[in-house]
Amino acid sequence: MKRHVALIAALAMSCLALVSSASADPSHNVQSSATLTCDNGLTVVVNPGTMTNRSHVAFVISSSGGISSTSISVATYLAFTDSTGTTVIFDTSFGLAAQGLVTCTADVGGGTTLTVKGFFTPRG
Repeated sequence: MKRHVALIAALAMSCLALVSSASADPSHNVQSSATLTCDNGLTVVVNPGTMTNRSHVAFVISSSGGISSTSISVATYLAFTDSTGTTVIFDTSFGLAAQGLVTCTADVGGGTTLTVKGFFTPRG
């Protein structure tokens, strides 16, 4: 009996792992795409994925240059700036300045600017 319970538990965990990996599929995006203007001269359209995406990545939809639509934008810094100042959501870029991070911004309305610092995969 204990063996059957362990087997069922393992099978259930495997199914949950498959479900959670499938939910990261960018074809099921429910959030609006954002157009980012980057300090490397490119304009990139990204989508952060589903509302439950709490990671530091967004899916590249298109770009004005050499960033593939199969790339991922990996954010190491995210902040919002408005007339009252800048609110940093996260900053994990300490020590990465020499890694060629790209800074991108987007007007998100209401006088607020989104700033994202990071890189695009694959890193060349």
